Amino acid sequence: MEHAGQVDRDDALPFSGIDVEKGGGLTDADAVEEYIQSAEFAHRRRNRGVDERAVAYIEIKRRSASAGSANLRGGRLGRGGIDIGADHRCAFTSETESTRPADPATRTTTSATFPSTRSMPTLPPMFLLRTISVTHLGSSRRRAMPHIQPLRSFLFAPGNHARRVEKALSLDADAVILDLEDAVAVAEKRATRDAIVTALARPRRQLLYVRVNAIDTEFCYGDLVAVVRPGLDGIILPKVETAAGLATIDWLLTQIEREHGLGPRSIDLIPIVETARGLSQIDQILATGTRVRRVAFGAGDFTLDVNMTWTREEAELGYPRTRIVTASRAAGIEPPLDTVWVDLADQQGLEASACTALGLGFQGKMCIHPNQIPVVNRVFTPSAAEIAFAERVVDAFARAERAGSAAIQVDGKFIDYPIVYRAQRLLEKVAALRAREGQ
Repeated sequence: MEHAGQVDRDDALPFSGIDVEKGGGLTDADAVEEYIQSAEFAHRRRNRGVDERAVAYIEIKRRSASAGSANLRGGRLGRGGIDIGADHRCAFTSETESTRPADPATRTTTSATFPSTRSMPTLPPMFLLRTISVTHLGSSRRRAMPHIQPLRSFLFAPGNHARRVEKALSLDADAVILDLEDAVAVAEKRATRDAIVTALARPRRQLLYVRVNAIDTEFCYGDLVAVVRPGLDGIILPKVETAAGLATIDWLLTQIEREHGLGPRSIDLIPIVETARGLSQIDQILATGTRVRRVAFGAGDFTLDVNMTWTREEAELGYPRTRIVTASRAAGIEPPLDTVWVDLADQQGLEASACTALGLGFQGKMCIHPNQIPVVNRVFTPSAAEIAFAERVVDAFARAERAGSAAIQVDGKFIDYPIVYRAQRLLEKVAALRAREGQ
């Protein structure tokens, strides 16, 4: 019979060629004990090197340990190794697993069925009140993810439409983007700058960004000079295609910050990758050493640029999406923001698109209508089942590691360092969301 806290000895990974019961050829246990504490052995473990004597010794110690992790049974794994349970926010069938909700008959296409952000996926308080120290778990084996304040939803609002701006600032998006680019006619662009400056002084509870016109237009410089001032959180820069262009805007922002008495790099800068040239240059763009902490993907202009058909299933967006996520990680910045969903009547399509983006590694999604916010926030907020599983993983692995094991089962699923790191990351995200919402 298995008990909580007892090591399941049948869960051990086989070590080919080592007779652990006979000691694996060990003749001096004290010497091996000293060796596994050494820098040389730590280096071998970090680099997945094999040292049969030490591995055998560790295995013997693990098998003889009287305490370890529970081998919990039941449950199933969802995307990214997280137990999704019955209420997971992105449960799909095998029809088109990455794009369609599991049972369309159980979902309506009206926005009224989706809760507001304040009543969104419940993050049980007990998960926040209890902090788990897990930084020791093989932390030297990985490059840490940047510490982020999760941004799930960015809502666009036309800067020249005062009523829509006022409404946007009262909603539950994590950030609002006042638009000076595509949503504003050429004849109104200059006049809209003054309206945006007025909006910067309005009370709000979310971050406030302005999308200026592209670098190669006659409006970009004037947009920046007009709107960069106290009250602005960041700039959205469209159609970024070169490292030099991004570096120029970063330098200009520094000068404007200085003129307005703002701190260095206090204005965030989010470039949008939305052309073939921008995508092909993304590594160089992100290597410029600018203030950029995250980038965004714009599928509308990208598909236009490459003469691609933007379908409901979005299979054609797989390459640019994964390319942007991978480049962001390689550059050491936050996960990117996904493109908008343009079919306002298709809530199921929006949810599927958001779930696909989540599964590919995006941290949030841009929105173009208030009804999209609850869906996007829900998808990018960990569910109660995911949180519970992550806590069980972290707890069980901490106990197992103290007993000398780095491979266990939780809910019948294999758990090692990568799964533990993912669980840690999820719990950190939950804590950050709770802290921002003051719950």
